[in-house]
Amino acid sequence: MLWTVSAAAPSVVLGHLRERFGSLLPVILLHAYYNAGFALSAWLAQH
Repeated sequence: MLWTVSAAAPSVVLGHLRERFGSLLPVILLHAYYNAGFALSAWLAQH
């Protein structure tokens, strides 16, 4: 259930950004930021 929410919530935000700005650039940038947060969390958990 947690994995579903962690994927669905950002999807709604990213979809809203796409509709609002009419461009994929804000979506791509926010998606990269979101993924970097997960990567940083995983890295910190190991060190």
